Amino acid sequence: MALLLLAGLVTGLVLLGQVTVRAVEPLFAADEETAGKVAPPSPGPTGPPEDCTAADVALSITADSPEIPAGGSAQLEVTVRHVSARACLLDGSDVGRPVVVTRAAADGAQSDDEAGSDDEAGSDDGAAVDGAADEEKSAAGDRGTGKDAAQEAHVWSSADCGASGRMLLLGGSDVDVATVSWDGTTSTPGCESKPAASGPGTYRVVATLAGVEGATSDPVEVTFLEPEPEPEKEKEKEKAPKDEKEKAPKDEKGGPEKDATTQPDEPDEKPSEDGAQD
Repeated sequence: MALLLLAGLVTGLVLLGQVTVRAVEPLFAADEETAGKVAPPSPGPTGPPEDCTAADVALSITADSPEIPAGGSAQLEVTVRHVSARACLLDGSDVGRPVVVTRAAADGAQSDDEAGSDDEAGSDDGAAVDGAADEEKSAAGDRGTGKDAAQEAHVWSSADCGASGRMLLLGGSDVDVATVSWDGTTSTPGCESKPAASGPGTYRVVATLAGVEGATSDPVEVTFLEPEPEPEKEKEKEKAPKDEKEKAPKDEKGGPEKDATTQPDEPDEKPSEDGAQD
């Protein structure tokens, strides 16, 4: 009798386990199906990409050297880095992404001081010099004074005589790097004037995006040095004062020696012959 009860209990437990497994199987299957599914990608922007704005890119510029010897060129590396979530278009040419050179503020202020000194020195030379100085001051007043005037003085731009048409499609973390060379000469919009040497001094250089407000890099400064003097000319300048002193003869008292050939001035009245006989 006990055996029958034990066999019945085991059979009941087996049947209960089978029922439980069948009830739980659909739950595990649903979890597997859910895990295998991938969420659909979010829809991207439709239509052609738009032009880049100042919020889409970051501009930077560096110079290969802060000091450029006379006759040398500054190598300027321009970097355009895409920083937004949307793709955009920009002109990466020398015209669409111009490099602009102006007089540095400190250099412009020094020029103003020198101009003032020249005006004071020129005031003693006559009314004509004073008039020229007044005209120069008036022109300087029209351009403005101080830091703003110095920075607004256009010296050179890669867009003045450059070529356009280098379109770039930037997206993600794209980076575009280009090198621009400046030989220290001037330029005018439309390349209307011939280049001229801008001269020694310190210059302020920035990279911008044409027609995009606020898209400007931090400035970098480069200094073009004075040309080194020629050794022969320096020696001639040093010898010239010594030679002049050696050539000028002196008498015993230290003054310039009188010419022995120079005859003394004759008196206006000569003594009469009678007086000479007496």
